[in-house]
Amino acid sequence: MQPIHSLSRFTHLQLYLFILLGLQCLVSCTTTEASLADKKNYTEDNKEYRSRYEATFDEGEKPIRYGYNYIVSTIQGGYKVRVFHPDKKTLIEEKAYSTPALTLLHGFYRSYWDDGSIHEQGTYQFGRKHGLWLEAEPYKGKSASGEYQNQRKEGLWTQLDSNGMVESVYNWHDGKRHGKFFLYDISGEKINEGLFRNDTLIAELFKQPVIAEPYLKSCETNPLFDLYTCTENTLNLILANELRYPSEARKNGIEGKAFVQWDVDADGAIKNIRVPSSISTEIEQEIMRVIQKLPPYKSATRNGVPIKYTVSLPINFAV
Repeated sequence: MQPIHSLSRFTHLQLYLFILLGLQCLVSCTTTEASLADKKNYTEDNKEYRSRYEATFDEGEKPIRYGYNYIVSTIQGGYKVRVFHPDKKTLIEEKAYSTPALTLLHGFYRSYWDDGSIHEQGTYQFGRKHGLWLEAEPYKGKSASGEYQNQRKEGLWTQLDSNGMVESVYNWHDGKRHGKFFLYDISGEKINEGLFRNDTLIAELFKQPVIAEPYLKSCETNPLFDLYTCTENTLNLILANELRYPSEARKNGIEGKAFVQWDVDADGAIKNIRVPSSISTEIEQEIMRVIQKLPPYKSATRNGVPIKYTVSLPINFAV
């Protein structure tokens, strides 16, 4: 089985920003972690929802508002917001704010995939990631941990495989790979090491396989852009034209970052579309509808040999 890859040449952030620009009515242009996106959220209090979700409050914590998909409470030094999947009634996020306006994340943060496993865990400092963080793939897949300084990765970051074995260790500086890196096999034996400078590979003991990412076949005849820029632009246009903010989700103020994944098989076929973080069932169905209509791909390759490749894409919904 091939490892899960994320978008790299057309990266999560790049494609995410293009989607934001194309979906101004559907998606709000906020920071990646939506640290300022909540200023209209969590203000309503409806007694109807007090028994909708199960929540165990910490010592000294006091609930003050109940909404369609959230609970707001006071904690020592600030406020805590729990966000739930309104249909599955599972916890999506737990986050802290320092002021009653709930406009700037400050303190602990945890988010969860729909299967209940940790997606991200760490702390914010005045709206920016700072300190030790854990980031994990869906379905209890690979995970990575290390430190952020002012929203940028800094120092050693260690990635574990799905069995909890060390897969790689990279040095980061100012949000870029910078310094030595080490790769390990499934038994924990070191199999390679090398050096990055400002995200550019300078040297390695053993040449790693060259992986070319998948691209849309229609881009082979596009005279204006290279294959990957064309793919990026085409995906952006498809999402801008096709993706709709579901009416019930908009009505009930369902906001947040959904994630969709799909496999591009060795023959270029799109298979196994899934939404590991869906926010709501209605949003999941809308994302599935649009991704199922994507045009054909040319498969990814490893050293020229076609392989399966998993694409991951975040889509932020905000009223």
